[in-house]
Amino acid sequence: MLGYVEFAKIRKAPYALTLAPYGHFWFELQATAQTGGISEEPASEEPALDFSSWSDLMGGPVRPQLEHVLPQFLVRQRWFGGKARHIDHVAIRDLAVVPDLDVALLIIDVRYFEGPDEAYFLPLIRLPVELAPACLERYPQAGVAKCRGGRGEIVDATVDEGLCQWLLQVVGQGLRVPFVTGTLIGTAGQSFAALRGDESEPLVTERSSAEQSNTSVRFGEKIIMKVFRRLEPGPNPDCEVTQYMSDERRNAHVPTFVGSLRYAPREGEDTTLGMFQNLVDNQGDGWSWTLEELGRYYEHQATQPFAQGLRALLRRPVLSSLGDFLSSEAMDVVGLYAKAAGTLARRTAELHIDLAAGAPGSGFAPGAMSRSDLGALSQQLREHAGQVFDALKMNIARFPDEVVEHAALVLGRRREIADRFRGMEDLDISLKVTRIHGDYHLGQVLRVMDDFVILDFEGEPARPLAERRTPKSPLRDVAGMLRSFSYAAQVGYQSFVARHPRDAAPLEPWAKLWENCVSAAFLATYREAVASTDLIPSGNAELGLLLDAFLLDKALYELNYELNHRPAWTRIPLLGILALCRELPG
Repeated sequence: MLGYVEFAKIRKAPYALTLAPYGHFWFELQATAQTGGISEEPASEEPALDFSSWSDLMGGPVRPQLEHVLPQFLVRQRWFGGKARHIDHVAIRDLAVVPDLDVALLIIDVRYFEGPDEAYFLPLIRLPVELAPACLERYPQAGVAKCRGGRGEIVDATVDEGLCQWLLQVVGQGLRVPFVTGTLIGTAGQSFAALRGDESEPLVTERSSAEQSNTSVRFGEKIIMKVFRRLEPGPNPDCEVTQYMSDERRNAHVPTFVGSLRYAPREGEDTTLGMFQNLVDNQGDGWSWTLEELGRYYEHQATQPFAQGLRALLRRPVLSSLGDFLSSEAMDVVGLYAKAAGTLARRTAELHIDLAAGAPGSGFAPGAMSRSDLGALSQQLREHAGQVFDALKMNIARFPDEVVEHAALVLGRRREIADRFRGMEDLDISLKVTRIHGDYHLGQVLRVMDDFVILDFEGEPARPLAERRTPKSPLRDVAGMLRSFSYAAQVGYQSFVARHPRDAAPLEPWAKLWENCVSAAFLATYREAVASTDLIPSGNAELGLLLDAFLLDKALYELNYELNHRPAWTRIPLLGILALCRELPG
């Protein structure tokens, strides 16, 4: 999920900086990145097709030829989510030819040897042979196949300005474009005309090189289009929540909804292909800004002795001790960031209050979780924990010695963690559940002056769409942000001591102090902001138990992610789980 990073940064990078799928770490794309054992380096020789026009895809030999080469193209794409699975074959399900452009819009089905099929949206364009080299030099992963006889080259059409301008027109004019068996439907939001301006004046387009599960294209300094690649029937949560928050709730700290593109099949539910929203002028995403602040913090604190009076604040703040942190001299040490954490907490609370204000039948009506529902949730969290522990046990042999020690300690907490989740069953409360962000962390907010804008409401992309739209406790988002503060403190610390190894031991308590003070400022402000609602339990005991359960579950999710994507980073969630186990009551 692209975090709409500052486009100035994207333009300067030969391979754009992008967010990791979990969203916490920045990394630079390498031309020879390996994913799932399949090289993402462009093929040395692209296949060639007997292609003369897009109507050839309706029959004849070119259709199976294209279907045959598409797997090779897909595994090179950042947005393709099936790299760890073996593709059996790809089939074109539906197709539309774009008028006056040498472009076709494809809905394709990817079928695997094991597991369920997946559907993807793939617009393709045929570029003349004289234009293709420059395009592929800029977007080396976009090439699909050459056309025999010098008839051009087939590439991903999101690189083409003409197609992007046409898609914006489809939304603005509310067009319905026929596919062979379905229909593309454009829908303009309430703010489309104001943000688009004079339609006779084209907005220069620029595709972002930063990719995750979607593709982003900027229109001037006004609008950004997000093209959803993997398709699932039903409303897309990002599009759905952005439109609700913008058009219904007028929330100024969420991007303004501009419009959407939907594919309506002949039978079944519509699928969202794209969303348009305003381009937010910003100073970077919350994650990169936080790391910059931490760099300055560690630079200063490296020369300061850790005062004995601050040691009482090295234990994680619990609800009853938030005041001790807020009134301590440590808040002055943390400085600007503690104030920013409070601002972010208020914006988070406003988001949750708006998400809980939906009318019945709107898709945003809140619900209640009974004691029996809490029991079912407890069981779900225990099952998730069991899966993560099994994965950790299977991978422990490949860790370095110091990580093996942490992993063994975490495995030794398996029963204890299960018991903590089981404790939710004893809560005698009716818990309010609402739509939530679902994948909330510092990479999902933009720093805008001294404030924040919240974005990317897709939820955790690995989870089914229906699950991402299911109402949940807002405390899950709170736990996600608290864990993100913890990640930032550790990543910033490790980055600094890698350059200044002698400062490792003296800085360790300063890292923990920063995490605890920032978490206390966020939690205290959030709790105050929702005090007049019933979004969270009012009692310290019930609230603390639920929050601790969600913190543990999030840390386990992080561990599972790192095991699957970045084994070298497993130390951070392992330490987080151990810290939570040590510091939770009992």
